Amino acid sequence: MKNSLYRICLILLIYVIGMYGARPMINDDARVVDKHSCQLETWGVYNGKIGEYWILPGCNLFFDVEISMGGMFSNAPIDERLADESFGGRQFVTGAKKVFKDVESDGYSFGLALGNAYNFKRSKHRNEYYMYIPISAAFFDNTLLLHSNLGYKLKRNNGDRQIYNIGLGLEQQITQRLWILGEFFYERFDTPKYQLGLRVWLLQDRIQLDGTYGNAFLGKESWVSLGLRFLAPPMF
Repeated sequence: MKNSLYRICLILLIYVIGMYGARPMINDDARVVDKHSCQLETWGVYNGKIGEYWILPGCNLFFDVEISMGGMFSNAPIDERLADESFGGRQFVTGAKKVFKDVESDGYSFGLALGNAYNFKRSKHRNEYYMYIPISAAFFDNTLLLHSNLGYKLKRNNGDRQIYNIGLGLEQQITQRLWILGEFFYERFDTPKYQLGLRVWLLQDRIQLDGTYGNAFLGKESWVSLGLRFLAPPMF
C-alpha cells in the first residue's frame, strides 16, 4: 500500500512538473512574449500509454525576437521494436520567432519561426529542423482570436521525409479569466487531428492553466494535455 502511494505521488509530481503551457494547442499564434520579458511554458501530453513532458523557457530581450530553449522527455521507446526501452524520446529544442504586427492593436499579425529539435537517443540524423509561418487575426475587441500555421520540417530519421503541415485554431473569450480553445491540424504522412480545451488565468496576465482533449478525426488516437504558463514582468 505504501509503495503504491509513493508511486502515485511520483507520477503526479512528474506530471505537474511537465504540465502543458500555452501550448496544448498545436497551432502557434503570431505573438511573442512582451519586450524585455520572459515566460516559462511547461506541458504534458498523455495518450493512455505514452506521455511527453516538456519545459520551454523563452525570452524577448533584443530586437523583438522571442528565443526559446527547452527540452522534452517521453516514455516512448526509441524504436517500436524495442517497446521495453522506456524513455527513449529525449529532445533539446531551440527556436526563434519574429512577428511583424501586433494582433491586439493592428487586428492581425504574421511572422516567421525557425528551430531545431535535437534527439539525444539517435545514433545519426539527430537534428529535425523546422520552420513555420504563424498568422493571427483578432475580432470583436480581441475576444475572438484565429490562428493559422503553414509549416515544414525535415524528419531525417524516416528517410529524409519532407513534411508539410497546416492548421487552424481559435481562442474565444467567455469571461475575463476563461477562454475556449479549438483547432484542427494536418501533417503530411499523418491523419488530420483536432483538439478542444479550456484556458483559465489563475493570475491575470501572469499565470495561465490550460487543459485539452484531442483525437484524430477518424478516432482511436485520443490524448489529453495539461499545462501551466508563467509570464514575467519586463526586466528593463
